[in-house]
Amino acid sequence: MARTPATPTLLDLPPEAAEARLADWVAAAGLPAYRARQLWPRLWQRPAASWLDVTDLPSPLRARLEAELPLARLELATEQRSQDGTRKFLWRLSDGELIESVLIPSGERRTLCISSQAGCALGCVFCATGTMGFRRNLSPFEIAGQVRELVLRDPADKPTNIVFMGMGEPLLNWEAVDVALSLLNSPEALGIGARHITISTVGIVPGMEALAARPSNFAWRSRSTRPPRNGAWPSCPSRRSTTWPRCSRRRWPSASGSPSSTC
Repeated sequence: MARTPATPTLLDLPPEAAEARLADWVAAAGLPAYRARQLWPRLWQRPAASWLDVTDLPSPLRARLEAELPLARLELATEQRSQDGTRKFLWRLSDGELIESVLIPSGERRTLCISSQAGCALGCVFCATGTMGFRRNLSPFEIAGQVRELVLRDPADKPTNIVFMGMGEPLLNWEAVDVALSLLNSPEALGIGARHITISTVGIVPGMEALAARPSNFAWRSRSTRPPRNGAWPSCPSRRSTTWPRCSRRRWPSASGSPSSTC
């Protein structure tokens, strides 16, 4: 049965709303306004794994933040590496669902292929995710958090490019993807340029219209229905878009022995 994401957290809010939420919390706590300016960068710009780690804040304040505004995390279940440096991450969500993302290095460029849903309802013949069925939509944090977790582990791993080509059809989860795009792109959050963020879709027209209405010029491409070659990554389509980053084709083993579901 499909489920909804967990209760929204501070990291699920768009940048402006999260900044306002912190300012309101600081005011309600009777703290000076500058504290909000100290807290805000630790959400996305210089992310903290826990408020307890932010040692430039007084210890009582850190403990109160941890209790009242905890920072959500994704749990790394497994990581696989290929010989060329490509890395596949399997993330466990708070309700036990699993999603994947793949970091593909190419010179100075690091492209992260991210998921927008747990499972997928479309059942495309070229994609292994479709055989899972639809589990649920991801929240904005669960989408952008795939980047945040890499930065927490090693700031040098911060992606230069993002492609929505992991699990799920992003435009069938537009409300959350819309917020996640702001978190990925805003200079007040992860600060990845719009032209370096690509949404891959089978062609969900309402979502495409909503994407086109955004002020930022994000890239998009249409997925091919051509089945993959033997041994190819199931969700890597043909490369017809000049803005699409190079996506290497590999076979990753899964627990069931079937090919991986992500780019």
